[in-house]
Amino acid sequence: MKRFIPMVLIVVLMLTLFTACDTTQSGKTSTQQTGDSSTQGKVHKLKVLGPVNESAEIKFAEREEYPIWHKFEEMLKAKNLEITYETVPSDQYSV
Repeated sequence: MKRFIPMVLIVVLMLTLFTACDTTQSGKTSTQQTGDSSTQGKVHKLKVLGPVNESAEIKFAEREEYPIWHKFEEMLKAKNLEITYETVPSDQYSV
C-alpha cells in the first residue's frame, strides 16, 4: 500500500504532463504553415561567432571533407538559411 499511492500519483502526473503538452486542438490540423508567400523564397542570413576549438580528429577548416557537412548544407538550403561563420582564436575567447 505504501508503494501503490506514490505510483498512482506518478502515473497521474505523467498523464497530466502529456495532455498539457498537446498543442493540437480538435478540428484543427497540426501542420499549419506560417508566413506569406513573399517570404518563402527569401534567404535568411545567420552569423555564427565562436572559438576555434579544434580537436586532433576534427578541424573546422576541414569541414568540407566530411559527407555530413554537405547534408547539413542541403538542409540549410531547403530551409532558405545561409550561415556565415566567424571564428575567434581560442586564446581570445572566454566563456
